[in-house]
Amino acid sequence: MLRHKAGLLRTDFKARLGKVSYHVPCHLRVQNIGLKTRDVLRLVPDTTVEVIERCSGTMAATRSRASSARPR
Repeated sequence: MLRHKAGLLRTDFKARLGKVSYHVPCHLRVQNIGLKTRDVLRLVPDTTVEVIERCSGTMAATRSRASSARPR
């Protein structure tokens, strides 16, 4: 958003997005980076952003499968 505040981000969008869902990646929550993608999507006129913060479990399942495949 710093680029937007500095006037360096083009916001002359040609189409509205309407209602969009944004799934927050788990690693962004853990790293406490914030919802930067949501903030940029909100700059598009006539756009409503629904944030989904629940974990899909994909990374946990991947780690579980990878650890079970390793020789012990």
